[in-house]
Amino acid sequence: MLTFQMTVAVVLWRLIGMNEAEIAESQQHDENPVGGLIVWLPANFVSTLFDQPLSGDEIVECEILGTKMTGLSQCTGSLVASVDGAQSVANIRCVLKGRIESENSGRNGPAKILSTTSTSFDAMKLVRFDGIRFTSSPVELCVATSLEITNIDTNLKGIKAVVVKRIASAQAVATKEEVRTIAEELTRKRLAEKIDGEFELQLSQANRAIKIVKSSLTYIGIREIRIVTRRIAQNVEVGIVVATSNRN
Repeated sequence: MLTFQMTVAVVLWRLIGMNEAEIAESQQHDENPVGGLIVWLPANFVSTLFDQPLSGDEIVECEILGTKMTGLSQCTGSLVASVDGAQSVANIRCVLKGRIESENSGRNGPAKILSTTSTSFDAMKLVRFDGIRFTSSPVELCVATSLEITNIDTNLKGIKAVVVKRIASAQAVATKEEVRTIAEELTRKRLAEKIDGEFELQLSQANRAIKIVKSSLTYIGIREIRIVTRRIAQNVEVGIVVATSNRN
């Protein structure tokens, strides 16, 4: 569901791999008081690489209070990121907002129950980059689900059909709030697993790429890379500290 390219890793390590003359031509930079060079990037240069729309469909099957349900879930939303200032790490706050709409078909005995659910969600995922690797914390997630029963039917005929629909309708009304609560919790769990799983996959791929690039830099020279940040007026900037030394 959350397919995004971790191009921020490529950008940061491309800058690290540049020599000082190339950096001077392409980026604003300051001398680091402790030695080396600091390349300053606007925080939104980093964070906007995470921004993207969300869209995806999924078949969902579950059983709630004895009713086996199958639904087509459609998710839409957006992912927007921002960078928080910290001295030794870049904290990238990824905020996801969206809605999941689902049309469901359930069966309880001879009764067929059609319903719709609508879930709005607000999630926050914190990604940290310390110049060596990306890490993240578990997603913080808020969801709110509404449920509507759209139709109750049966394949039975005559008086049996009338009785079955009357009983099923009464049960649906009596258990509607309980069903909504269970459906909301199932959606929360499923959404959290998907968000954490997708971030874990993408970050692990970025970390593997960074490890390979860092290993290759040993052929150029021993380099120390650190992350610093600073705030100018209302804007945060991310600094990449590049310290080099010649190989013996």
